Amino acid sequence: MRLLSHLAVLLLGAAVGTAAALVHRSLPGIVLGIGTTLVVAVALRQWRRPLTATYALGWLVTVGSATFGRGEGDYAVATDGYGYALLVTALVVLVLGAASLGPHDSGSGAPRT
Repeated sequence: MRLLSHLAVLLLGAAVGTAAALVHRSLPGIVLGIGTTLVVAVALRQWRRPLTATYALGWLVTVGSATFGRGEGDYAVATDGYGYALLVTALVVLVLGAASLGPHDSGSGAPRT
């Protein structure tokens, strides 16, 4: 069951990343892409922390592949404000995914020794 959950969240990350890369060229598109990306990442972090890293992996692979040049010589993510906003979002997703791999805080408020 856990493997199926990770596979589903990996595909969700790939789908959200693909959608964000496709619609990021306009103000409503970048707002929708960044908003959806972060809402899903934070929701997964609250629900099941390890799934956040899997989501981040799927999202980063698809957006990362869109930033590399294509065979025709053009890019899916341009070097403009919208493209940079998407790349900054990629850094945030990377940090959220990496942070979800750390030890889970029990929330007791007691300092760790």
